[in-house]
Amino acid sequence: FAEENSGLVINYVNPLEEESQVEATIAQLQSLGLNPVNITVENTGKTTKELLFPWALVSHNERTVKVPLLKNKLGATTEDRVNNSVQNLEYAFSDAFYKLGITEKKQIAILKGNGQLPDPYLADFLTTIQDYYNIGAITLDSVASNPGGTLETLKEYDLAIIAKPTEAFSDAEKYILDQYMVSGGASIWLVDPVVAELDSLFNEEGKSLAYIRDLNINDLLFRYGIRVNPNLVNDLYFTQVVLASGEGNNAQYNPVPWFYHPMVFSRENHPINSNIEALRMQFASVLDTLPNAYKKTILLQSSPLSKADGIPRTISLDMITTEPDRANYGPGEMPLAVLVEGEFRSAYANRIRPLELSQHLDQGPENKMIVIGDGDLIRNQMRNGRPLDLGYDKWTNNLYGTKEFLINCLN
Repeated sequence: FAEENSGLVINYVNPLEEESQVEATIAQLQSLGLNPVNITVENTGKTTKELLFPWALVSHNERTVKVPLLKNKLGATTEDRVNNSVQNLEYAFSDAFYKLGITEKKQIAILKGNGQLPDPYLADFLTTIQDYYNIGAITLDSVASNPGGTLETLKEYDLAIIAKPTEAFSDAEKYILDQYMVSGGASIWLVDPVVAELDSLFNEEGKSLAYIRDLNINDLLFRYGIRVNPNLVNDLYFTQVVLASGEGNNAQYNPVPWFYHPMVFSRENHPINSNIEALRMQFASVLDTLPNAYKKTILLQSSPLSKADGIPRTISLDMITTEPDRANYGPGEMPLAVLVEGEFRSAYANRIRPLELSQHLDQGPENKMIVIGDGDLIRNQMRNGRPLDLGYDKWTNNLYGTKEFLINCLN
């Protein structure tokens, strides 16, 4: 049936009423990317499992947007999931209406040239935000030969994403980024100040050395009130990794605790992190907020039972068999993602600049930046060469709230 109010028509559909059409309808809905969930129904003493499609489709001017109606929450009861879903409905439909109402998309720059994540590992996030924004790649290599032109090109973008750089920024590149931010360009920094990868542990010794990655950006971020510390968060609120034991057909895959992959729960203190699922961070580092004129909001933090391990240090798979001493953990609650807001002042004000631009700015308009102490937070996993949903862990089959958090950061 239809319910009409102020020109909005809402059609309520139960597609699985006709038994003869069940399989065809399920296939049709799944082809649209509407995945079902299994629910348990009790009726007159009998328990049955049924498929539910918790989705809505919102259409306008021959465009259609999918709206998820079910809000998952790790460890939540069925009642909590229902309550979270109800609370999320207004946002979910408002977001759909916003997507359909966009007439001129803002521009997002994906910065390249300093060993950032390859495109396949950004694929799911970039595909998702195409509903909101136009996306382009900017390579900072051109700063050396044409700094002014690179800055003018960068200024055409409303926001820049710096996703896990692994090679140091030159002083000239930092200056261009500074002038971009002072000119009003927003930015999201996802940085790993420590070289530490889980894959590097899979050797005969089961060990690897974690050491400092010098990105040459500490002084730049410091001027904006953020210090990225070269350490690793060790958290008793952990997520699991899967390790194989045995060989060939006898191999078994077992989930084990990994304290350097903390499970991070939202502080619920800002629209960016409101009502989102828990996140998994990987070899995250602590951020310090420094006193200055800018407003700083801590969006993510470690648990109360966490500590910061110094670098360099040897990381060993023996960690999974060693009982941690809880007395060594705490008070924790260390910042992992911070929003900075204010009228940005150049980090090069009253300083010698690495190059001369025709129009240097010392002071800019109101602006925002977000710094996240985990470069892999934006990275999706791959299966058979294809990107998986951002936040989905194929090894444990868990889905974290990573994508929603990062989209909120962007929006």
